[in-house]
Amino acid sequence: MQTTVDKQKKIITPLIEILSATDTDDYLNNPEKRDRAKELGRDIDMLANKLYLLSDGGDRDRGKVL
Repeated sequence: MQTTVDKQKKIITPLIEILSATDTDDYLNNPEKRDRAKELGRDIDMLANKLYLLSDGGDRDRGKVL
């Protein structure tokens, strides 16, 4: 079973990748980097929802950590 720390690391890794991609001079002119950042952002949202037991439609369990 994964610990909360392990699950949080799954969010941190793509977040670092987003920061690396967006901290370049060509980010605004590079559609591939922008698309990748959007994709990673969606992945982070899904992982955070799982981590905190949130669903797409509500927040009844907001703040509850697995």
